[in-house]
Amino acid sequence: MGPNARVVTVGGEIDTRTAPQLAAIVTVQLAAAPRVVCRNLDGVQFLGSAGLSVLVEANDLATREDRHLR
Repeated sequence: MGPNARVVTVGGEIDTRTAPQLAAIVTVQLAAAPRVVCRNLDGVQFLGSAGLSVLVEANDLATREDRHLR
């Protein structure tokens, strides 16, 4: 990926209990690099509305900061 990108591998259950942890990780990575890729979502066993909200909010943040979330 190179120095201008970060890869976040997500797995397990993303629900109201774990969504804040995902949000923190993605936010830190967006601050560190202009491109963040959440890959290999095959390992996600459950993606609740809280997890979906994290991804939408992270995408909004990336757009505001002229960064990219994929």
